[in-house]
Amino acid sequence: MVEADMRRLAGDKYGYYHSGGQFGRYHQLRLMLDVAHDMEKICPDAWLIQVGNPVFDGCTLMTRETSIKVCGLCHGHYGYSRRQHAWP
Repeated sequence: MVEADMRRLAGDKYGYYHSGGQFGRYHQLRLMLDVAHDMEKICPDAWLIQVGNPVFDGCTLMTRETSIKVCGLCHGHYGYSRRQHAWP
């Protein structure tokens, strides 16, 4: 319950995490889709590497609604191999 409250508070304040505040997620997805549409016109063969949340929702939306090639990277996995070897 504490984690859900923290996510909601962060989402309301900053407009990210999975709650996204009241309209935060809409604006993030709208921006992602606008960028993908611009890429279709300007650089249709380029890849879009998505690292900002919501990664899954944004990648799914851009893949379904545009012809852009999209790769989503979850920030939770950065440096995973270094951390793995540091654990006892």
